[in-house]
Amino acid sequence: MAHGTPYQPERMLISEVQITTRSVTGYYTTLLPTTWMFNQSRVLCAYSESTLRIGSLVYIKANAPVCCCPPPYTSATRVGSFQCPIGPTDNGRFAYRSQSMADIINVDTLLLDYPFCSIDMSSNKDLMMCSVYDPINRRHYTRECENATKTSEEQRSWGSVDLRSLYEDECPYYKSCGLTLDKGKCRKGDLRFTFQGSVGIVTALDNTNVIPQVFVTFNNGRTSYKFSQSMVKLETYPKSMYEIWWVVRSPTHYTVQKRKGFNVTSPKCTFDTTNNRFFPYAIANSDKPGTYLDNSVTP
Repeated sequence: MAHGTPYQPERMLISEVQITTRSVTGYYTTLLPTTWMFNQSRVLCAYSESTLRIGSLVYIKANAPVCCCPPPYTSATRVGSFQCPIGPTDNGRFAYRSQSMADIINVDTLLLDYPFCSIDMSSNKDLMMCSVYDPINRRHYTRECENATKTSEEQRSWGSVDLRSLYEDECPYYKSCGLTLDKGKCRKGDLRFTFQGSVGIVTALDNTNVIPQVFVTFNNGRTSYKFSQSMVKLETYPKSMYEIWWVVRSPTHYTVQKRKGFNVTSPKCTFDTTNNRFFPYAIANSDKPGTYLDNSVTP
């Protein structure tokens, strides 16, 4: 299931079918069960929320902040910024903890390549690192990017030794970056950093603040970022709530060759009254065959 849920991680198997035909040269048709974990009373469903809650899937809108970070790392010069920690499929804000032996092996391999991170998954934080060149020792090394500080009272006054330009304010995500109010533009090659267009899961809500806040995770709960609630919107019917994975297996390993997202339009997911959120499946109503529990719940 894309992005995972509070009930299971992204890589947990929901349903599967084995293709035994070899050397297929054209299209191949098969049937994939839509039951949840092979339970005949539970089926894939259409996720639909009417209000923000912990566990809600949200989309970050275009009014979210845009930051400018030190220029990105390039292998040609071995200089620039990059995010830590290193994850199985992405780094920094999108780096989730290894969930399988394949993830562990993949990360172990990635850790051998330069540039190196100073933190790992146990740190429970994301960090912007910089690879720099030491002309005295004639070697490259990595360190935390310098924090952006206010240099004057002018409009564009937030900068650092790693940033190539000055910006209007401090970044709410990384201290080493500056917040740009120039229509989301960064200057002189600095790296544009934003969550606009990303999809995450709500981990906490603060409705007591003058400006209601929401905390969203993009890495299965390892770290969360704060937004005003006006910057997010519920993903009522995401384009790909589920994913089909084309997997080639061997006795000791498997390789994901292709991912294809898809969505379900009916039935609606059953509401979990104990945890105050929706299940990622619909539960069949044994009293009324062909129907599902709590289809009309709007909490």
